[in-house]
Amino acid sequence: MNLKRAHYIEAIYEAGGVTAAAKKLFVSQPSLSQTVRLVERELGIAIFERGVSPPKLTYAGEKYLETARAMTAQEKQLNSILENIRNEEQGCLRLGVSIQRGMQLLPLVLPEFSRRYPDVQLLLEERGSELLEKNVDKGRLDLALVTTEPSYNGLKYILIETESYVLLTSRDGALKGRCQPGGTVSLMDVANERFVSLKPGHNIRVIQDRVFARCGISPRILLETDSVEGAIRTAVACGCCMLCPQVFVRSDPAIAGTGVCYQVKELVEERHFYACHQREKYLPAYTRTFIEMVQAATKESRLHGHQGAEGA
Repeated sequence: MNLKRAHYIEAIYEAGGVTAAAKKLFVSQPSLSQTVRLVERELGIAIFERGVSPPKLTYAGEKYLETARAMTAQEKQLNSILENIRNEEQGCLRLGVSIQRGMQLLPLVLPEFSRRYPDVQLLLEERGSELLEKNVDKGRLDLALVTTEPSYNGLKYILIETESYVLLTSRDGALKGRCQPGGTVSLMDVANERFVSLKPGHNIRVIQDRVFARCGISPRILLETDSVEGAIRTAVACGCCMLCPQVFVRSDPAIAGTGVCYQVKELVEERHFYACHQREKYLPAYTRTFIEMVQAATKESRLHGHQGAEGA
């Protein structure tokens, strides 16, 4: 459907005739009359009843005009959407994040983000960092929040936080009375304690196995799990020990008042938390804002998020 011609037909109908419509549209009467004949010839049916003044639409004409108005409204809506996209107020952010990290950050970031960008759709993919990096590199994701070491030349990595590992146990555990929460202990002090661990394949488990091997310790493993949250809460509940990133225990309310953390003398490894995106890809304003909000939320959590284990 030619919307310009449809606009002329609508003007004739609303103005009550070709003469009045021509004056309103600043076109000649013959031109308008020719438009009516052209549209009717294309449709194969009359849209105005003949010999009736003011003009009256046929049933086909009513349907034609009804459809034209709907299409005009859709065109206006599309133009509005495109304008918002040009102004970077509307779009889609394909975000990758781990389940644990998403639980920690999304409740802190999304309320303000969705308020500022109500027309930006967030599509979430929850995977491990290795797969998320790959999907960003392949263009399947716009942005990923990953704990890794930069390994893709085509990606830009924005450091959000450097994280340390701690020893987590219960307040009444093996170190009670021997060291203040937040203090430094040796793994030899807990070499005979039971540990809760993540299963092989997790970065945390790789670090754990490495430091135990350096110390010549074969830990007694009570439980292996794929869930960081489950491991943390089980370790505290059972009075066991766990080596884990500090970020995951400092703001977990489930272990507030019962869990304590210690620095580990033999544990020098650190984790780096990044936001990564394709290096050559332009980032809309809403994506840049999302990264800034993640940085701010992470800093705020580090400074004030002491609702989890003591000493974290």
